[in-house]
Amino acid sequence: MNFYSLAERIANGDVSPLESYLRHGYDQGTPVQLLTPQPYNLSYIYPNSEDKEWYRLAYSRIVPFNVNPTAQILCKFRLQIQDSSIVAQFIESLGKCQTLADLILATQGEARNVAAFKTSLNVIRDRISIMNLEKHGSIKPESILEIEKRTNNLLEVTSKVICLCKEFRALNKAGSLSAPFTIFERKGIALPFTHCTQFTDENLIDWASNLSSKQKEKVVFFDFNNYPELTPEVPFKLKQIFPNLSFFCFGSLPDSMCDVTLIGDTELNESAAEEEFEVRSPPKKIQEKGKEKEVRDEKTGCYYFPSGNKRKPSYSPQNLRSLKKQKLSSNKGASKETEVKEKEKVNSEGSLEEADRPTGIKVNKKILASSSEFFNQLFYGGFNEENKTEILLRDVRPGILKKCLDAFFLRTDLKNESLETLFEVYKTSFYLELKAVKALAEAQIIRLLEVSLEELFVERGINGEKEAEEVNPDEKNARDAENTIQTLGQCYLDVSHIFLQEPKNLLKKNIIQFLQKKFLSIDVASYKNLFRVFLEAGLPLVEVIEELQAKVSIQNDRKEEIKDLDKLYMALWQSSLELNGQSFKEVLTLCRKYWEGRPNLEVSLRQHIRCAAFCLKNNSSSEAKRTLLASLLKAAQVGDDVGDRVFKIALMARTNKGAIKLREKFLNTLYLLMKSIKGDFEIPEIDTLNEIIVSHRLMELSNMVLDFDELKIRSRLAAVAGKVYPDHMLAVHTSLLYKNMKWGIEKSKRFNDPNRIIQPKSAFSLIRTLSPREIRKKDTLNDYSDWALTTQNPLALSLCSVLLYHANHQNWDKIFATSYLALQYDFSNELAHSLHGASLIQLAKVKPEEREGLLTQAKQNLDNSLKRNPKNTIALTYLANWHLAKEEVSQAKTIFKTIKNVMLTQDNFDLINHLLQGSNEEMEEGIKILERTLRCSHDKIMDLNWFHLMAYPSLAKQDVKSLKKLKTFFEACLDSGIYSLETLSILNKIYQEEGLIGPVDEEKKSKLAEATHDGSEKSNALKYHRTSSPPTMHPANYFIPINNFTLPVLVPSHSDQADLGLPPSDFNVDDFFFFGEDDEMVGGTDPHYIG
Repeated sequence: MNFYSLAERIANGDVSPLESYLRHGYDQGTPVQLLTPQPYNLSYIYPNSEDKEWYRLAYSRIVPFNVNPTAQILCKFRLQIQDSSIVAQFIESLGKCQTLADLILATQGEARNVAAFKTSLNVIRDRISIMNLEKHGSIKPESILEIEKRTNNLLEVTSKVICLCKEFRALNKAGSLSAPFTIFERKGIALPFTHCTQFTDENLIDWASNLSSKQKEKVVFFDFNNYPELTPEVPFKLKQIFPNLSFFCFGSLPDSMCDVTLIGDTELNESAAEEEFEVRSPPKKIQEKGKEKEVRDEKTGCYYFPSGNKRKPSYSPQNLRSLKKQKLSSNKGASKETEVKEKEKVNSEGSLEEADRPTGIKVNKKILASSSEFFNQLFYGGFNEENKTEILLRDVRPGILKKCLDAFFLRTDLKNESLETLFEVYKTSFYLELKAVKALAEAQIIRLLEVSLEELFVERGINGEKEAEEVNPDEKNARDAENTIQTLGQCYLDVSHIFLQEPKNLLKKNIIQFLQKKFLSIDVASYKNLFRVFLEAGLPLVEVIEELQAKVSIQNDRKEEIKDLDKLYMALWQSSLELNGQSFKEVLTLCRKYWEGRPNLEVSLRQHIRCAAFCLKNNSSSEAKRTLLASLLKAAQVGDDVGDRVFKIALMARTNKGAIKLREKFLNTLYLLMKSIKGDFEIPEIDTLNEIIVSHRLMELSNMVLDFDELKIRSRLAAVAGKVYPDHMLAVHTSLLYKNMKWGIEKSKRFNDPNRIIQPKSAFSLIRTLSPREIRKKDTLNDYSDWALTTQNPLALSLCSVLLYHANHQNWDKIFATSYLALQYDFSNELAHSLHGASLIQLAKVKPEEREGLLTQAKQNLDNSLKRNPKNTIALTYLANWHLAKEEVSQAKTIFKTIKNVMLTQDNFDLINHLLQGSNEEMEEGIKILERTLRCSHDKIMDLNWFHLMAYPSLAKQDVKSLKKLKTFFEACLDSGIYSLETLSILNKIYQEEGLIGPVDEEKKSKLAEATHDGSEKSNALKYHRTSSPPTMHPANYFIPINNFTLPVLVPSHSDQADLGLPPSDFNVDDFFFFGEDDEMVGGTDPHYIG
């Protein structure tokens, strides 16, 4: 949306957003404060990358009759101005309107649009002039200055653009804007006074070069047809002299200035391509001048010389169209009328073949090459086409090629084109790298998607026949919506490869939003067939349903609406299971989110049981069964952690008649799923009323699940056993032990900030249940670690080690000692291996003389950990750090990128730093990590290193806005004495970009130079949220005195070292856990238990 359309909305809308912006300003983004030991107020505004919506949808309460109940939520919407961000965007874009060319492009060169735009700007200016911006309370002097600055800036910008509108009107009255060269002659700007057909290249260039800079900026159009003697070199030279020269001038060049003719592929037959689902293109060979033939590899789409000579790939559309073209199959329930319509549509397209047959389009090479890398390589990349006067563009339809060039030369705005044609233009312009055409086609598609269903896909009359009056309007609307989804789905499929290369594509987002609205309008009986089509074709069905969940809130008093939504989600998981579990994990996640949003706690479990019966009946894949089993077990745990709900007793622990029947259904479903996954086994009959027996039966099933990929199932089986009988501590321990095999920070439902409690939560809960009651009463991490060091329990030692690793202060001596002792008692402990390896790498940093030996030992520990648990994020992070220590940066980044949901810590700072200074893809991945760290922080307080890392991509991208913000922030840090040497280095790099950020005061430069010369870091600058004390020596070099006796250092046996399985086949959970001195398992009924 440009400043032209925004002006009308601001002029006609509420005055409060404009007034709010002028009074308070608007800097879109998240305020981030710097972490300091003193209460300094140093903050930085980080722009919100996801918040791109300038408007919100406001739904009307008026609901039309004969509408699907679920569509009531989304009908009759209108756009409203959201807040002052719209004003900020308007002023920013309006400031870019510097010349008549900008004005013409924004208003499409129509006089009535310019007049309306000028009127809107006058209204905005008048509104500003009568505002009393200081009427509310006392305002600080600095705030008054800021208000005056913003007000004067807006008045200046609007006045300047109003003057451009007046100039446009004067030019339009004086003569045709398509040939304003004559107008400039009348003003004395152009020479000669009459058209000279004998004008040579040298004469014209001399005349243009002698104009002043202001005159050059005013030249918007130039009629080349008046000078037929000019050569093809002139248009590009004039474009360089006149920066605002419209591309419209180059679309009607005389033949003497066109040096190439572009021809579309006449052999491309759309009907044949649809029947065969493939675009045919014979292998082509390109002959270079005086060189051997270059052959195209059909698999990779690249060109190569058989002799092995290297050559960069050819820029050809065939490189991107080597994949087969898919076609959506029609719904099984489609009417005969639709089939006839499709046949006639194919026939009508075939009849247009003659109209598409081209005669060639003459263009100027340099003009096209200056705006498209595709044409730059085609014309000047050393290919065979470089010296040709006629070039065939394979796989480009002639008619679409003409529309692309017409749009490029501003001969059309594509407003009257059909949706299918616009998608073809969008796709072709992407191939040809005509960015302006692609953006124009995208804008027109989005405009069409904003139109109502009836206007967008009005059913075209067949042979002039009208639809029968007895057709139900609801049925017609549902059929139209279904046809719309099919048509748009096919269009999406045709450009899906573009969306893969552009994940944040705006068109993709709008298509998903459009489909989400239309899903609620189709007949519920068509859901299943439609979903199958979407899943088979790889269309964004999951994204559409996610959008639907975000926009549609469940109203419990609307029973008809809930029934329709229930059918929608049932059709969703059924379609996925019928396709052998395609996208089943994502589909089931969406369904479970919907089921858990219902007020009845039993809904989710009952739906899972129903889904399992369907899954077993269709004999779905083992992966789908495992996914469903894990989700079923999660649904069975609900009941005691649901917040403010009335019933907080676990669903499996209830004793009423309905709950007992549901428990029996759950157990039967569980047995059947376990049998289908693990093979047949005996199922003895048990008394389902006896909670203890049921709990132990579930634990027996849990002990059957030993594969690493199934540990989540094992943990959840144990968790359900603990819900059925809360005093079954073996079940509680097992569920906690296998709950978080990544050993990372866990999300918390009770606290917004996960850093406010000891992490990982499951490890902390488990260590509390293992410790004596007197230790639990103290409930501090130091007490737990001191207690663990007095035991011979390897589990307690390793749990304390991981808790110390995630603590706000990392005491590496304690981490080293606890992990080392855990390995002495149990060499197969994968968690202890990872932390011991990390400790060795930390020790290598402070003992360079022992570096190589320590790194070798660390690698062995990390490898042992990952053999047992490939998901251990501690082991993965330090294995990447190990490769960094070995100066193997590429291997380090490859390993680090396998870790999901990473956040910035002092353990991975160097790894993220290398990502940000790597390729564009790696830089984006590093930015995502920093954004995730900010998003997961409740108070938005970041340490100094976060700001340092944020500066690197801004410098690499030369992002002017970010650099200016960072410059202001780092200058404030320097003034406050809160900085490190890296802060000074980054600020110096920003100062070197004066061409982007503007001139820097000499006083600030001298202050930076003085601080750099001093070479000292300020002590009140916190580099990390978490502090760290490095290890002093290896635990094997000393004995650990505990309670007047010395703990001996144990050496693992050879058989222990060889046992690397997790867990061993004879693994016994009862022997693995530590028991107290009394007969009962400690922590059984502790009121402080937080598991």
